[in-house]
Amino acid sequence: MKELENRVNRIIGQLESVKKEITKENYDCGQIVQQVKAISGSIKSFGKAFAEEDIKACMNKDLSKEEIKERLETILDVAFKY
Repeated sequence: MKELENRVNRIIGQLESVKKEITKENYDCGQIVQQVKAISGSIKSFGKAFAEEDIKACMNKDLSKEEIKERLETILDVAFKY
């Protein structure tokens, strides 16, 4: 989970950078768009890593087959919804 926490902290740092940039009078639009694309990629990557960790955690917990099935269905439903 430490790796996931680090990813979130990097995303927060990227967002703070964009926030700081847009408060400038003469901000660089191209740079902001590039940062937003990077943030979007980071969030997508985080989502995949989080789902993978959750699936692995399910396999290591003492869960019933039904509980594992429900968690996997939730992950898949959300993953393909967006």
